[in-house]
Amino acid sequence: MGGCGKKFFRKYFDIRCFTQEQQKHFFFNLALGILVMLFFIMLENTSWGQAVINDWFDAYIALRTGENTAARRAAEQIVFLEFDDRSMKEMGRPDITPRDKVAELAEAAYQGGAKLIVLDMNFAEPDYSPERQAAGDAASMDGRTRDQKLFTVLQQIQQGDTGTRLLLPMMAYADHTMQPNIFASLVDNKNIYFVTPAFTSGRGNDKQVRFWMPYLKMQDAATGEEKVVWSIPMMSLAIVDAGMEQMSGLAKKLLDEVPGHYSLELRDAGRDRSFVFHREEMEGKGIIRDAESHQYNRIQYAVVPRELSQSYFAASVSLRNLGHWRKDGIDNQGIDYRNKIVVIGRSDQDCADFSGTPVGDMPGMYIHANSIATVLGEPHPHLTPMYKHVIIELVLIVLAAYAFLHLHTIVAKLALGILFVVCWICSYLYFCWTSEFVNLSFSFMGIGIHDLVSRMEALFEAESKK
Repeated sequence: MGGCGKKFFRKYFDIRCFTQEQQKHFFFNLALGILVMLFFIMLENTSWGQAVINDWFDAYIALRTGENTAARRAAEQIVFLEFDDRSMKEMGRPDITPRDKVAELAEAAYQGGAKLIVLDMNFAEPDYSPERQAAGDAASMDGRTRDQKLFTVLQQIQQGDTGTRLLLPMMAYADHTMQPNIFASLVDNKNIYFVTPAFTSGRGNDKQVRFWMPYLKMQDAATGEEKVVWSIPMMSLAIVDAGMEQMSGLAKKLLDEVPGHYSLELRDAGRDRSFVFHREEMEGKGIIRDAESHQYNRIQYAVVPRELSQSYFAASVSLRNLGHWRKDGIDNQGIDYRNKIVVIGRSDQDCADFSGTPVGDMPGMYIHANSIATVLGEPHPHLTPMYKHVIIELVLIVLAAYAFLHLHTIVAKLALGILFVVCWICSYLYFCWTSEFVNLSFSFMGIGIHDLVSRMEALFEAESKK
């Protein structure tokens, strides 16, 4: 070993040149780091592990909101037609959103040449809103007349040949039996489709909406028949990117309850690509969401309500302004429905459809819009593959082992702190570039555990020498 001290690399990095005591400490640090890594890998799919991942992933999603992502570019295809606070106030705040007003918005989108109309409303019951003192004709029309007006507009879309498709929400009870829908007779799976508006927070109890769901299995309460009901973003993807002919075949496969991955082949505008979603088995039941090893159905929030006043997005129109748009010409006022995705819903504070998200509370219609924009954009936010994760962990473990071997404890901690900051910056930049999230939190938790064990080891050695 006489020549080992002559060169920096051999002195500090060539294990053969280490003293026996140094080799002992180095391999101890290495083994401890690997054990900690394996421990956290096992915890990764627990509720606690997912909560840690979600906290960091949420921060990345929030930081990325507003940037020129694929989801944000896809959001340019979306037009928002909403019942806001002022609109609902002018109508006397009815118990149920008046269906004749919904019809006005749907008709404007249809006549304007929209490619897809999404109705984010519950039509399980007729419009029984009591007459109130309100603006316009909201108080003069009875519920039956309002329902009929919307029925007529939906029937026009059903029988039309303009290429406009409409998604009608199918709500489910807690036991996944289907709620009734007063417009069910119009669903033809040609121009009008049933969809589920469900989304989920994933594991954890904070109720933050992070994931859109590919589908739900629902049971017809009358016949007992089990059906696959596709979600709003999944059906939007199939319609916009020419994958509709595959949906019935995929539904049959999913009813077989076989865990695994399923691929939707897309061929729009000359592009050939696949969207892969997963069925994961948990607690003996098929969980209807992407496997947590990838999380390809995580929502990249690109649109927040406060930004809709900016000209970046297609449009946001309140019901109170619809008459103005019509009078002066919709296109001339900046609203172009042609080949757009139109989302119709409520954004008023009384709608009881607000949910927490990584970027703040927002109405369901905006969550659906962000889900659609995410699935239409590429690439989708996802976790890094396990093999990459392990390689990165091993590199950090080796660097930490060398640092604790050759540096004073305080200096080693400072160096690792700087490494921590650099790694997180690189991780975020990599996420912005690839939409791939590299979770480093467990790695640096492991360094903390290593420090604790090292202190205990030193204390033990000191006691043994006494």
